[in-house]
Amino acid sequence: MPSRIEYLCLLWITCLAVCDPPVGAQTDNLYNTIRNNVNTTKFADFIDALEMKKEFVEASCTSGQPQCLTVFVPNNAAVELIIQLPQWNELSLASKRLVIWGHILKDTKRITAVDWSQMGAPQNLKDVGFGTGRSVSFGFSITHYAFQSQLGYNLVYFIDVARLVQPDISASNGMVHVINQMLFMPWENTNFYEYISQQKNLQLSAELWFQLGSSGTYQSFVSQQEQGAPLYSTFFVPTDEAWNRLPSDKLTMLKSNRSLLAEVFASQYLPNQIVYSQWTADYPRIMVRSGFPSTPLSPDWSKTTPSMLSRESDGKVLVSSGAAQSEVVGPGVEIKQAVVHTINSVLGFVYETREEVVRRLNPTLWQACQADQNCQSMLSTQAQLTFFVPTNQAMMRFNQMNSTHKSKFLRYLVVPGQIEVQEMTPDLFITIDGLVKAIRFRLTTTDIYVEGRLPGRGYVGGRLVSVNQVATNGIAHVIDHIPGLPYQTVQQYLAQMPELSKYSEYRFVETLTEGGPYIYFAPTNEALQSMENDTTLGLRLLGDLDKRTCIFQRITFPLLTLFADLPAGYYGAPTANFAFSRERLNITVPSDKTKLTVRYFDQFTVIAPAEDAYQLSDGCVYKINRVFYRQEDMNLMACIKPKRN
Repeated sequence: MPSRIEYLCLLWITCLAVCDPPVGAQTDNLYNTIRNNVNTTKFADFIDALEMKKEFVEASCTSGQPQCLTVFVPNNAAVELIIQLPQWNELSLASKRLVIWGHILKDTKRITAVDWSQMGAPQNLKDVGFGTGRSVSFGFSITHYAFQSQLGYNLVYFIDVARLVQPDISASNGMVHVINQMLFMPWENTNFYEYISQQKNLQLSAELWFQLGSSGTYQSFVSQQEQGAPLYSTFFVPTDEAWNRLPSDKLTMLKSNRSLLAEVFASQYLPNQIVYSQWTADYPRIMVRSGFPSTPLSPDWSKTTPSMLSRESDGKVLVSSGAAQSEVVGPGVEIKQAVVHTINSVLGFVYETREEVVRRLNPTLWQACQADQNCQSMLSTQAQLTFFVPTNQAMMRFNQMNSTHKSKFLRYLVVPGQIEVQEMTPDLFITIDGLVKAIRFRLTTTDIYVEGRLPGRGYVGGRLVSVNQVATNGIAHVIDHIPGLPYQTVQQYLAQMPELSKYSEYRFVETLTEGGPYIYFAPTNEALQSMENDTTLGLRLLGDLDKRTCIFQRITFPLLTLFADLPAGYYGAPTANFAFSRERLNITVPSDKTKLTVRYFDQFTVIAPAEDAYQLSDGCVYKINRVFYRQEDMNLMACIKPKRN
């Protein structure tokens, strides 16, 4: 049995492993901790300039009445941004000191999920991925909102718009957390209408919000009060320039129609949600809800509109409400009980017909649709239609087609129903003329592709370059290529696919100068790396041109029919080596065609889904995660480069 001393030692070791280190054990006080951190020296300069060093040095955790402090310290980049703002430089020294106090809690708070969830008072905001919010009172009763989310496997914490980037730095008299924004909110005590009234570029919005909220149903949304209780919200406010871009008769119509005005502003209002556009730097897509609920204090979310705040690959931040979309201009501004974002178009005001939208984007497409019997029949109804509008460059190839080919591809460019970009997921498919999954959607981290396939062919995709051009009876999206129409060779396609770069660099495709077109099972980088790591056999085979050619021809097929178009069953597929060695790979096509099982002797792999073949001008490509080879391939009689005529 362990002795009492051994138990005490074990308890001490366990505490060292799992307990928070004692704050008092640190030698540096808060000021020195901030000053000596290379990321926070500029905030220390603020402390010196405002003669506040004493507060950070003399705070104590060990006296009879401990006054430990937790300081949320902006990093140097955040301070640099603030000192460039006129609003900061216009503040008195006393006001600047107040801002600094707004970064301080009179307590020692570590950043853990438990501690964070106990800070301040709980809010009842809608959780859009950042919790329901907590209202936290900092120095001099300055209120901030605390949120937390998850990025990958890590919890991420926010105070208002600021994200914690270096938490839990212990000091002898408190705790330091480094944040990436300064908590400087000059409008935090200003209500919504007062704020937009004071912005020179938001005067038309102020006029229209006053008109809507002066009485009746919508008054509470403007006053930010309902039955004496505060309403929290996020606003998206068009600039005067955005309003003035509207046709004058449409703007006049909007001003004279209060119900229509309410519909438009409902798209620009997120009830019971505090959302910052700056969050999209970490979370490129934030799903929210827009609308004017009949019970603002407890909204029925099923009666609001799905909306989204998103960051594009070029850094633009967009807000979409339903199918409508606008660009967010500049950072969100925190005001009393709300965040205000400025937008560069009138979100939610739809006044163009589909003819006007498509003619504006590509008049040739509209003319082609009118000239085609099937397309014209769709135009003759008022049912919603979706147009995938090619860019001018992509349209050049369409214009060179005869009427039969134009009719074929128009079925991929004009489809029934209104498909918004938010609906374009890998689970959405469109059937055309009985061909199931004729159109599908592929998402990368930055882009969305509309991919189409004709009967007996592979997929060809067009990247969305402009989305959600909404009309009263349809919607249009601009794409850079026509779905289903090949525009690249196999080698060009391989060269632009990072995960196939090793296969591309071997230049195998260029050796197949006769026959074809071919179906290529293109090995991924991981598959070829695994073969290269096999130094006793795989690397030797790859290093010999003749043997490597034979290995790659083993996963190349001179077939005219895609595997996905074959009936379910078991096939012995002739390879490109068949002419001289009668070589086949065994390929199983299941009834649901969700995958292909490929076998070579005792080796096998799965390609999923089976319809992933990409159509190029001179062949078709599937990705495969294994290369088939055996010891017998070292025998030149069994693996030899075929003769060329």
